[in-house]
Amino acid sequence: METLKDIFHKCKQEDINQAVASSGAAFASGFFIGGLISSKYTADAFIEANAKTQYVSQLEARRALNDAVIRDFCLRGTYWGLRLGAFVGIFGAMKLGLETHREKKDVFNIVSAGGMAGMISGAIKGVRSAAYGLVSASICSAVVGVGLQGLYWIENRARLEREKLDDIPKEIPEVTQHKELDPLEVALKKFEEAEKDLVDLRFAKYVD
Repeated sequence: METLKDIFHKCKQEDINQAVASSGAAFASGFFIGGLISSKYTADAFIEANAKTQYVSQLEARRALNDAVIRDFCLRGTYWGLRLGAFVGIFGAMKLGLETHREKKDVFNIVSAGGMAGMISGAIKGVRSAAYGLVSASICSAVVGVGLQGLYWIENRARLEREKLDDIPKEIPEVTQHKELDPLEVALKKFEEAEKDLVDLRFAKYVD
């Protein structure tokens, strides 16, 4: 228990907030996706089961159908939202705890967290489901972990590049090079100026 407290106190608040936000986003995704999929089957099953039912009006039939779809949407959506939210929450907590305890970000943390989350989520239906959840979630987590490890590598490279740029002085003094003028260039420049003055003088006499 003391070890868990130490790990919790070492965790950054930003990482904890990110794990909680991911769990909430997973619940919302599971709720809407699960509700939409189940409502489609609910509508088909309701129409098939009540094909011979006589209603007073078409409005009453539509209302009964809508009530059944909304009820099943809320029930099944909540079920899948809780399952997905719990899985992502357990995965995020386990991953954050392992990263804080081991002080490393590698595939082992992701695979271990995914396996534990899958086993706990599958334990609701029994031992066989827990074992299946452990194996399947570990395999999926390994695939995801390889991708995340690549992202971690890119992130570290970018951080090192930023540190190198920060070490470089921002203001680099300008180096002015004084080049000695060639005597021939000076003579040519004076000749061009004199020729230009002569042309201007001739043009002025022509105008007068």
